Amino acid sequence: MENQEILLGVILVAVIAAAAYIVFMQPPAVPESPEELELLKKSVLATSGHGDYYYSYEETQNGYKVEYALLQKDGERMLEIRNPFADKTVYFLEDDTIFCEYFAGYEACSSVKNNNDSYFVSYLNSLESLFFEDADAENEAEKLDYFYEKGYLKFKGMNDASVGGKPCKELLYELDYTNISLADANRYGIHPASPKHFDFWVCIDEDSGLAYARNLTYLYDGKKWDTVFRLQDAEFNTTRTIDPPSELAEGAYAALLEEKGWFARYQQCRDYSGEAEESCISDLGTLLKSKNVCEMAGGWRDRCLLTVVALTGDEGICPDISDMDYRDDCYIEMAYYHKDESYCAPVLNASKQETCIEAANYQPNITSNESIEIANPAAVNCLEKGYDYETRTNETGEYGVCIYGGLECDEWALYNGECCFTDDDCAYANCTNRTCVPDGFMDMGEFLNYLETEENETVSENETNSTESP
Repeated sequence: MENQEILLGVILVAVIAAAAYIVFMQPPAVPESPEELELLKKSVLATSGHGDYYYSYEETQNGYKVEYALLQKDGERMLEIRNPFADKTVYFLEDDTIFCEYFAGYEACSSVKNNNDSYFVSYLNSLESLFFEDADAENEAEKLDYFYEKGYLKFKGMNDASVGGKPCKELLYELDYTNISLADANRYGIHPASPKHFDFWVCIDEDSGLAYARNLTYLYDGKKWDTVFRLQDAEFNTTRTIDPPSELAEGAYAALLEEKGWFARYQQCRDYSGEAEESCISDLGTLLKSKNVCEMAGGWRDRCLLTVVALTGDEGICPDISDMDYRDDCYIEMAYYHKDESYCAPVLNASKQETCIEAANYQPNITSNESIEIANPAAVNCLEKGYDYETRTNETGEYGVCIYGGLECDEWALYNGECCFTDDDCAYANCTNRTCVPDGFMDMGEFLNYLETEENETVSENETNSTESP
């Protein structure tokens, strides 16, 4: 799926300085421009010419939200990007570029100075160009003149409005490439299969040129796409400082590649529709144990969050679950995970209150194929699937184990999809080495072991080089 490429193509006319611009040949100047066009061009150039500034915003496309923060200070630059899968920070310094990635519980900051991977270097260079180059903003403003002259850009109205209590000019316009010339299409990267019509709504501050809000809609491949932009903060002559990390290690680039793989799986989920799409995204949230990914799962959101709680014991999730029954089940999971009855207090259903207290004080009394003395859903799940069940004891007390074909799974790990015997134990995934994993994915444990191995090999190589140096 080419959603990222489509998005970059769509924001050719983005009204924020941090948009992705395409360099093009110098177009002819337009002698006179309407008020709407001048205001739109002013918004494109809003951050140009400012030496020190901080600028942050969020952009959401069909439920996928990404937050950006740009800081330019004393000739150096910092870019933060937060999406549902990972957090990234790039420091563009005078003598180096440092890339930090936080993904699936792993965090690393790596210097690019000694990284010769052409893709990685190109990726970072493109980020700096897309978000910080004033020359590209000027080209974009000139391109708007050209599009208006050619009739590709049309204005539909301008009104007084406000966003968050801030007055602004509401501007309605459209881009229509239906009759674009072949020369212009080649010049601006507009392909035959690309969307041809885009509707925009934007609210711009007349004094600063800052766009407080912007909506974009278009159709592509029979599906409607909505992109919503909201400005979070803007400070010119900011006093904020850029403080790059002092401790660097290998692994950030590997984490970026792994994140890219999981995002590709998310894009595959978006190829589905309705419940199939939502359940697919829910599976990703479960596998990554990610609340943020679960938030995109639509009708499967609460079920996804419930499973993540069972796997992580995250105290901040239960209050955010919308469905009352799932919320009660969430607190039951918390009580079992932490062995603490206090988590049962918010449970509203009286019968589930009892179940919650039992879960917090759970002492299994079950042997293989015997009846269950306590209403334990994990044990019930084990026996209903035809697996053997045994009670074990360790230094912390008793626990239940499901047994099948000589293999074992903790009862709650099997119940929550964290451990499996067959594909039937996994929702929309395959059981591999007793782990539910979609095709083509690296297990998180394997991923972290890979990063550790890469780092150890790099350290060993550096030590060898140091020893061999004269």
